[in-house]
Amino acid sequence: MKKTVRYSLSVFIAAASLGQAQPFYNHAIVKPIGFEDVTINDGFIKKVRDRSRDVGTPAYMAEFEKHGEIQNYRMVANNIQGKAGKHYLGANVDEFVYKQLEAMGIYAAESEEIAKLHKSLAELIVSAQDKNGYLNTFYQNPNIANFGKHKRFAPLNRFELYDFGHYAQAAVAHFRATGDRGLLDSALRFADLLVAKFADPNDLPYALYQKPLNKKYEHPNHELAMVALYRVTGDRRYLDFVRQTYEEYGFFGPKFNEIWGHAVQETLLYAGAADLYLEIGNQDLREVVKRLWNDRTERKQYIIGTAGSTGKGESYGAPYHLPHEAAYCETCVGISSIFWNHKMLLAHGEVIHADEMERSLYNNVLCGYALNGKEYFYPQQLRYDPGHGLTHRKPGDAGGKLRSPYLRCSCCPPNIHRLFASIGDYIYTQSNKGIRVDLFVASSLKCKLGGQVGTLIQETDYPWNGNVKLTVKGIQNASAEIAVRIPGWCEGAVVKVNGKNVQAAPAGKYVSVKRKWNDGDVVELNMPMHPRVIPPNPKVKAQEGRTALMYGPVVYCIEHADNPGIDLRRITVEQNVEPKTEFDAQLLGGVVKMTMPAKQWITAGNAKDVTLTAIPYYAWANREIGYMNVWPATDRRIALAPPAKETMAEPYFAGHNQ
Repeated sequence: MKKTVRYSLSVFIAAASLGQAQPFYNHAIVKPIGFEDVTINDGFIKKVRDRSRDVGTPAYMAEFEKHGEIQNYRMVANNIQGKAGKHYLGANVDEFVYKQLEAMGIYAAESEEIAKLHKSLAELIVSAQDKNGYLNTFYQNPNIANFGKHKRFAPLNRFELYDFGHYAQAAVAHFRATGDRGLLDSALRFADLLVAKFADPNDLPYALYQKPLNKKYEHPNHELAMVALYRVTGDRRYLDFVRQTYEEYGFFGPKFNEIWGHAVQETLLYAGAADLYLEIGNQDLREVVKRLWNDRTERKQYIIGTAGSTGKGESYGAPYHLPHEAAYCETCVGISSIFWNHKMLLAHGEVIHADEMERSLYNNVLCGYALNGKEYFYPQQLRYDPGHGLTHRKPGDAGGKLRSPYLRCSCCPPNIHRLFASIGDYIYTQSNKGIRVDLFVASSLKCKLGGQVGTLIQETDYPWNGNVKLTVKGIQNASAEIAVRIPGWCEGAVVKVNGKNVQAAPAGKYVSVKRKWNDGDVVELNMPMHPRVIPPNPKVKAQEGRTALMYGPVVYCIEHADNPGIDLRRITVEQNVEPKTEFDAQLLGGVVKMTMPAKQWITAGNAKDVTLTAIPYYAWANREIGYMNVWPATDRRIALAPPAKETMAEPYFAGHNQ
């Protein structure tokens, strides 16, 4: 029998805070700094986070009460049978609730309203848990359990481990935020049940590599959760369970030569593999994950920082198959991409991974959340034509809008809220040398520099300008490094300390400043911000004869609301167009807009000059329904023959299990 080893939880908390050496992440180049030590200050991200906390999170909790997700737990806890006890939706529905629980568990410390909601929901969930630790309201539902329609952990079951993973993550987040062990102890009971039943020498319970793309294996996420439980408790059994999972899936075999399958599932699986590497240091594991990351980034990723080029199987498509109108681009893929890139940043320490986190955050993720705080996108298109309608659902099925206040498959909305609740996890990292600034977010970091506890205050109006000011507080004569990221797109950046240039700041590198820091010392980063014209990838057919626009990390689009009287299907811009930029505080909550000359084609020899306005892609579909395009044409032949409605591609199996 394997010996269980647990560290005191207080050891983890003390080590994880204030930059102390941690007993975990032994194979990381840099180590994480948690949201516990970060305060988000006034700025772009705080506006979004406040909207999530004060509007979106309580509103979506009301939707869950209205539709039945919360009632599922009452039916189990109170043994409600018959018609009154009919379970709402399927076995994955608990996942939605646990994501919401995670967001509320962090926001509870900031909002009395959310604290009450969280307490009530947490108590209800724990009351529905079996004595042996099992928790899944679908398989526990009295109508289902009593009549033997479904058995727990049967080979063809789905989502038992997946839902557990989200429950454990919610429990860990609340424990980190408050020190309260109630949910954590509940999650550990479930984890212990899984280990007792399925850990070596036993096998995981489910059939592998069934034909549907989303049934290659159990929906991943228990991998990330079990690693998190290991870091909280020091119990090696949880880490071994994750290692066993990847071995059973054949992670080192030919099935993982390239990415294929359900886009969210695969992205979470590789985030978990990277997380496992950070603890065990297996080089084969590291190489597989890096190869898959390269495959996605170079051949299967959209400019908006997400993936999934077909709705059939919600899956990764063939290499370079990146349609615009038929794109699936689920919001959850962008969120999962942030998780994966953050683990890769810890493992490799390279700027590109912070760049990619930022790409996903400011484009796919933000686009998933409406400016009113109450509406959402599930899939996201890069071109929308009202004449064609939405590829993945009928236009107007959200009360005449493109975004919905509630989704029956509610994976994305609470996922957005838990990400913004924990956004402090992704801004800074640390090493034995000092602190690194990975994302530019107005914030205050409680940290250690040179063995002294102090504060690093970051001030910025990013992403609308590239000026970042870091001020050291509460430290005297402390020798350490402060490093700042220079994004790969940024040429000509300048870093100053107390007003003096310190060194060259090449794009795609971290600039490290080592010195003795004192209270009031200031590091300034100035990144020139200009519109960037993104040329088409010659291997991507959908981009042929087109171009895209970016400003810093933000992708732009043209939308009908800003261009009345212009037929946006029939316009071209020059390949070397030089847009003008202006910050408009009254537009879409305050954005930098672009204007540029263009031509609207009537016939092959007849065009009129027009002026186009472009807005950030994340902000489209917040006004009236109208045409939108991320990749306007540069070739008049495309403008004269606007494309027909794209159709979804067939699932891509990468040669496996066909």
